[in-house]
Formats: sequence, structure tokens, C-alpha cells
Amino acid sequence: MVSQINLALCGVIFLCVFVRTCTGDSPAEKEDSTSDVHSLFIPALQNVIKDSSASNTEMIKDADEIQAMHLHKGPPESVPRLILDHGYPVETHDVTTADGYILEMHRIPHGIVPGSGPGEGSKTPILLAHGLMCSSAIWVFSGPKYALAYMLADAGFDVWLGNVRGNTYSARHTKLSTDETAFWEFGIDEHGYFDAPAQIDHITATTGAQKMFYVGYSMGATMFYIMSDMRPEYRERFIAMFALAPAAQMSHTTSIFKRIADYYDFIDGFLDLFGINHLLQNSFPVKLFNYIFCSHMTIDLCKYGLLMLTGFDIMDLNQEIDDEMAPVFFKHLPAGASRHSVMQFAASVISGKFTKYDYGSFDNEHVYGQEEAPEYKIEKSTTPALIYWAENDSHTAPEDVEWIKERLPNVVEFRKIDVDGFNHLDFVWSKKAKDALYTHMLDKALILDRRNKSAS
Repeated sequence: MVSQINLALCGVIFLCVFVRTCTGDSPAEKEDSTSDVHSLFIPALQNVIKDSSASNTEMIKDADEIQAMHLHKGPPESVPRLILDHGYPVETHDVTTADGYILEMHRIPHGIVPGSGPGEGSKTPILLAHGLMCSSAIWVFSGPKYALAYMLADAGFDVWLGNVRGNTYSARHTKLSTDETAFWEFGIDEHGYFDAPAQIDHITATTGAQKMFYVGYSMGATMFYIMSDMRPEYRERFIAMFALAPAAQMSHTTSIFKRIADYYDFIDGFLDLFGINHLLQNSFPVKLFNYIFCSHMTIDLCKYGLLMLTGFDIMDLNQEIDDEMAPVFFKHLPAGASRHSVMQFAASVISGKFTKYDYGSFDNEHVYGQEEAPEYKIEKSTTPALIYWAENDSHTAPEDVEWIKERLPNVVEFRKIDVDGFNHLDFVWSKKAKDALYTHMLDKALILDRRNKSAS
């Protein structure tokens, strides 16, 4: 029952976003937005109606083909399988945090091009940390030609793909079941305080490397800033930190978090009333939704819906996410998140501050000893930072990324992605990310790696 309510709530939130996006806040916005939505959704709906007019025989044939695609020719069932299918070596590592959560990491220990095999290349570890509602899949699903993880492995790095508690690959605990409310009583705070350090320690224990690189996408960067503040012993463990569309406070966002913030009390109360502690876990209802709306005839609706939430790039849509890549993407995402994680980001939209989870003034007194949730000191992150952002990113708005830059003490690069229409998801799914971002990052990592080895 909770899963159905969970899915229904997400539909309500999506509709709120849809309505707000369509109507806008002014007549001019309304006209422009309505035009955009019509140009996006009407052709897709027409295709669905056209395809639905096929004969019963054709419809049965289509259904058989869809079933065959999912059972035999469809996207692989897991990230390790996806990596293996692309010809790369892969390892699965279970990491237990100090508070008992079991995190699954995926490792690509070496590449497959000449000079990147076992014992070749620098083999400096590099940890890739995903964003909210994501998993390690975001670093590999676009394939060896475009995905960052494969590029790094082929350049000689030891690539580690992290997963945080509560997502598809890390829904385990030494004592708690996912059916228990206590399992889901965590937010972004715990990702930074427990999850990131545990994975870093495991990499060091496995490889012997005392220093490594860190790549954080969106919430992956948030975790790093929290760890740097609350766990000072980790500040010197990194050669450099690459922040892709980093998130901290989000007061300028125009994404779904702005919409959730607009209805914060209602949504939080609804979740509390029905005991919903996690959202969009990759469970049967979500898989069924993806199967119906994100495959075959209706794939364009899914792609357009995501663009509505993350920033429009209408002209290049099918060039960025072709129909072959899209089912892989939607099979792995969303990967789930706790209620606290989602609401913590929404609360930052309201407060304009980067704080610990806000329980409300009464409970804050009990938990923190003060009425307001304490602010994180992002300036304590002294690791050399390379920050990448996009003008069209509606999640981590340019003004909010600038807020991060102004507070970090060791920013060595602050680079705008110079691609028209580049949005929040493009950092991990766009084919253009390779030339616009990944190649540059790789060059920087190689230079910094050589410099670090020569100095040690």
C-alpha cells in the first residue's frame, strides 16, 4: 500500500511541477512555457495515439517484442553486468559503515586499451560519487565511447564507483530491514559523515593508496563538503576534488526542489501521515511505471518529462539521448532516496543556507541544542577544487554554484560548460559531455597525478 501511495505522491509532485512549468509566473512566461510544452509533448502524444491505432495483431506483436527486449535483449540487470558487457573488468565490494549500513561499490581496476591494463598506468584511485536518486550506473550507462568511468580506466586510473545508503545497491543493514522506519532515518548528513568516509577507507585498505581523486556530481559534492567539515581527518586524503554541478544551498533553483519547497509543509505532512520514509526506490511499482511509460512507444514522453524538470534542450534531445540509450537510463534510475534527503534539499531552498537536517525548532533543540539547524562550514573543505557548472542548470543554479566558489578556500578552476542548453543531467548523460567536460577533466587529473607523484 505504501509503495502505491509513494508512487501516487510522486505523480502529484510531478503534476505540480508540470502545472507550474506550463503556467509560469507571468503572462509572458506562460506563453513561452506553454509553447515549449506543446512542442515537446503534443508530437509524442500523437505518436502514441498513432501507434495505438494499430490492429490487435500488430499490438500483440509489439507486446511480444517488448517482452522479448526486456527478457533477452534489453538493458543489463546490474551495473557490474553492464560493465562486463562493455568488455571491462569489474569487481563488487561490500563496505559496512560505522552505523551498520552495507554499501555496494563497483570497481573498474584497469582499462582495456594498450597501456591501461593490470600494472600499467598510474593506478591512482579515483572515487566517483553520484547524485540524489542516482546510483553508480550514471558513470557507465552511456558506454565506453562517452562514459567518464571508462575514459578514466583507459587512462590508467583505478576507478571506484560509490553508492550511498538506501539506493538500489545499498539497501542493506547489519541489523535493520528496509521495512523498518529506523532504516530510513537518514539524510544527506549521514551520506557525508558515514558513507563517503567508509568508502574512502575501503579504497585505501584495498589498494594501499593514501591519496586519491574524488569526483562528486550534485549531491556527491554535497557529501564531500559535509565530510570536510565534520570529519577533518579526511581533508588531506585527496589530490583534488572535481565538483560537477555541485549542490549546497539551493535558494536560486527553479527545479522540482523549488516546487517541493513551495508546498513543503503539505508534502512533508503527507509523507509523515502515511509513514512514507523513502521515495522512488527502484521497486516493482517504479519498474512497472518505467516499463509502461519509458519504453517502446512512449520513450519520448519520459525524456521530455525529465527535460521539463532539469532544463530544456529541445533541439538536441534525440542526439543526446538516443532511443537505444534511454531504456538503459530509465532501467537504472531513479535509484531511490530517503525522505529526509529529499526534504533536506527542499529546506535549503527556503532557508538559503547549507545546514544539517532541520527537524523544526522544538526537535532541533533536542538534537542540536539550538532552535535552528546548524550551518555547515563549507570553507573547511581545503582540498584543491575544480568546479564545473552550466548556465542552463535549473537544479544547481549558477548563482548557487558561485556561492560555493566564494566560500571554498582552494578553488583551482571554475569552469562553465560552454555548450548551449547544457543542463543538470547532461553532466552524466549527454554525449557532448565527453568533449565539453570529460576530456578536460582527464587532462587535469593526469597533470595533477604526475605532480603529486613527483612531490611524494
